[in-house]
Amino acid sequence: MKRYNLERTNLVLPFLIFKAMSILVLKFSKFRKPKALRLMTLMRLLIASIFAFE
Repeated sequence: MKRYNLERTNLVLPFLIFKAMSILVLKFSKFRKPKALRLMTLMRLLIASIFAFE
Protein backbone atom coordinates (compact mmCIF):
# COMPACT_ATOMS: atom_id res chain seq x y z
CA MET A 1 0.00 0.00 0.00
CA LYS A 2 2.80 2.39 0.92
CA ARG A 3 4.65 1.67 -2.31
CA TYR A 4 1.51 2.33 -4.34
CA ASN A 5 1.03 5.71 -2.64
CA LEU A 6 4.67 6.60 -3.27
CA GLU A 7 4.36 5.76 -6.97
CA ARG A 8 1.18 7.77 -7.15
CA THR A 9 2.82 10.82 -5.55
CA ASN A 10 5.70 10.55 -8.02
CA LEU A 11 3.18 10.78 -10.85
CA VAL A 12 1.07 13.55 -9.33
CA LEU A 13 3.96 15.91 -8.55
CA PRO A 14 5.25 16.30 -12.13
CA PHE A 15 1.66 16.65 -13.31
CA LEU A 16 1.05 19.52 -10.87
CA ILE A 17 4.34 21.14 -11.90
CA PHE A 18 3.32 20.76 -15.53
CA LYS A 19 -0.07 22.40 -14.85
CA ALA A 20 1.56 25.29 -13.00
CA MET A 21 4.10 25.80 -15.78
CA SER A 22 1.43 25.73 -18.48
CA ILE A 23 -0.51 28.45 -16.64
CA LEU A 24 2.67 30.55 -16.46
CA VAL A 25 3.36 29.89 -20.13
CA LEU A 26 -0.13 31.09 -21.04
CA LYS A 27 0.41 34.27 -19.03
CA PHE A 28 3.81 34.95 -20.59
CA SER A 29 2.70 34.14 -24.13
CA LYS A 30 0.36 37.14 -24.03
CA PHE A 31 3.35 39.46 -23.92
CA ARG A 32 5.29 37.73 -26.73
CA LYS A 33 8.62 38.98 -25.41
CA PRO A 34 11.91 37.19 -26.21
CA LYS A 35 12.56 36.74 -22.50
CA ALA A 36 9.21 35.04 -22.06
CA LEU A 37 9.89 32.71 -24.98
CA ARG A 38 13.28 31.82 -23.52
CA LEU A 39 11.64 31.15 -20.17
CA MET A 40 9.04 28.90 -21.80
CA THR A 41 11.71 26.79 -23.50
CA LEU A 42 13.57 26.47 -20.19
CA MET A 43 10.35 25.33 -18.50
CA ARG A 44 9.71 22.77 -21.22
CA LEU A 45 13.23 21.39 -20.81
CA LEU A 46 12.73 21.23 -17.04
CA ILE A 47 9.45 19.34 -17.42
CA ALA A 48 11.00 16.96 -19.95
CA SER A 49 13.91 16.23 -17.62
CA ILE A 50 11.54 15.56 -14.70
CA PHE A 51 9.63 13.01 -16.76
CA ALA A 52 12.86 11.49 -18.11
CA PHE A 53 14.32 10.83 -14.64
CA GLU A 54 11.27 8.89 -13.44
